[in-house]
This record gives sequence, structure tokens and C-alpha cells, in this order.
Amino acid sequence: MKTLLILLLALLVGACDRAAAPVDTQVVAPLAATEADPADAAPPSVRIDADMAGRLGLDQAIAGPGTLAESLVLYGRISANPETVREVHARFPGVVRSVRKALGDEVRSGEPLAIVESDLSLENYTVSAPLSGVITARTANSGQKTGDAPLFVITNVDTVWAALSVFPRDRAAIRSGQPVRLRAADGGATTQQASIARIDLLGTANQALKAHVPLDNRARAFPPGLFVTAEVTVGATPVAVRVPRTAIQDLDGASVVFVVDGDRYTPRPVRLGRQDREQVEVLDGLAAGTPVVAAGSYVIKAELEKSGAEHGH
Repeated sequence: MKTLLILLLALLVGACDRAAAPVDTQVVAPLAATEADPADAAPPSVRIDADMAGRLGLDQAIAGPGTLAESLVLYGRISANPETVREVHARFPGVVRSVRKALGDEVRSGEPLAIVESDLSLENYTVSAPLSGVITARTANSGQKTGDAPLFVITNVDTVWAALSVFPRDRAAIRSGQPVRLRAADGGATTQQASIARIDLLGTANQALKAHVPLDNRARAFPPGLFVTAEVTVGATPVAVRVPRTAIQDLDGASVVFVVDGDRYTPRPVRLGRQDREQVEVLDGLAAGTPVVAAGSYVIKAELEKSGAEHGH
């Protein structure tokens, strides 16, 4: 009996020791975030295989030399192209016998608009549309005499003009031929690339000159009367190293890019300089020729922050 009690006591002590021993576990992030070995100074990184990178929409760019665009923002308004506006008059004096089209109707070139009885021959003739477009003015009514006023005005808005205000402070920088990127002033998503065709010689009452930009408007994105914002490219500055703006992330209070090495993505602190709408100059921290994440860098940032939070608990 004494021997049995000793054996039972030994088993109970062994069980308590095993319950108190720590369990060796490994925290694995969804994207396999890895923790740096304390023995070296390598920063934490994320490992993502090629298939996963494709599903996440990760895309690469090569850091390197290029130019940054210098631009000015101007404001203006869309107007009809004066070359595609037609006044339609009666060919001979007479009386309007019938009218086929109303204000706002779309017409095709050659389509009948009205019938007029000539005072000279007393015969009817057809007044036709000289171009395709929209009836934007109409004075013709059945039974009235024709006169000097146009019976109709037809406007084709397949092309329009943006008239941009150029104030004295910007006149020296604005020239014909400069590239322009336009969008609706209300922040609409539609944009169009064009260039300045001409600049007026005479100023307006507010001391501004008008810079005129022709636009393709077949998609009807820029109707006459719309206010627009224009970004005019006025120059270019060469830089030794630049990356897409989408490559830059803020991590722990520092600007970083994610350097690509096979399936490993490692944050690299960088010092930034000038920038334009699409590119950012890198002054320090990144050599030309280094592949970096251009699209989807926020995914890697989120994974590193998530991994850091999990390891902090």
C-alpha cells in the first residue's frame, strides 16, 4: 500500500509540472508576415507568393530618373465651338407654311426644318439643316413672314471649347500648345487631355486673358455652360530618382516604400522631395533601379501593422 501511494503522488506531481510548462506557438498572419531575427538589424517584411500578389492587385515599378511636371491650375467655362454653330435663314422672302422641328430637337444634316412659300414664285421650298446638331434657337412659326432674323440656330456639340481665365500673375507661364488636363469644377470623375490652341490678345473686364482649349465632346461629358478646372503643364524638372505617388506609405510616422525582392516585401524609409500629380522625387533612401510596389502598397502596410499589433499583445 505504501508503494502504491508513492506512485500516485509521483504521477500527480508530473501532471502539475506539465500543466505549468509554456506552450510553444507561432502567430501566422494571413499574408505570412515574418518577424525579424533580433540577432540582425533587418526590418520586418511580408512574404507573398506570386498568385496571391496577383489577386491582391500588387504591381511593381522601378525607381529611377525622370521628370516632374510643373503645372498651374486655371478655371474656366465650356462654350460651343463657334465653327459648328449655324444660323439658318430663308433663301427667299416669303411666308412660313409649316415647321418640322422644335427647340431642343436633334437634327441631321440635310433634314427638312420648315416649308416656306416664296413671295416671288408663290411656290413652296424646303429649308434644310446645314449640319447635324441640336436646335438651340427658333423664331420660325407657321404663318409668319420671313425676315432678316434666322429661322433656326443649330449647334453641334461634338466639339466644344474651354475658355480659361489667365490672370496677370500667370500670363508669363501660359503659352499656346501647352498640355492641359480638364475636369468639371464640381469634382466629376471625367477628365480629358487637350492643349491650348490660342490665347486672346485683349483682356476682359477683370484683367484676365482667355486661353482657348478645343475638346472632343462626343461623349457629351462637357456641355456648354459647364464650369471646369484645368491643370496646365508649364514645365518639367528632371530628378535622379522618382517613384509613383501610390508607392508612398506612412509607417510608424515615416515615409516608406516597399522594396520587392522575389516574394518578399520590405519597408524602406525614404526622404521625399518635389512631386507632381503622379510622381514623387526620392532624395535619400532608395537607389535608382530598385523595384518597389507601385499599386497595392496599402495592403502590405496594413499587414505589417496588423502583425505588429498581434505581436504586441
